Amino acid sequence: MDKNQLGEPLPSRNQTVGDTPELTTVAGAPVESNQDSMTSGRRGPLMLQDIWFLEKL
Repeated sequence: MDKNQLGEPLPSRNQTVGDTPELTTVAGAPVESNQDSMTSGRRGPLMLQDIWFLEKL
C-alpha cells in the first residue's frame, strides 16, 4: 500500500518513453547528441563550427 496513496510515479523527463522523434536541427539534419559540443582540443574553447550549439543559444 502506498504511503500517500499517490500510485505509480510519473516517468522522468530524462527518460525516453514511447516513439519520440529524434533530435533534428532547424534544417532537418539529425543531431547525434544533445549533451556534447565541439571543442578545439580536449579542454579547449567551444567551436563556432558547431551548428547545433549555435542553434541552442
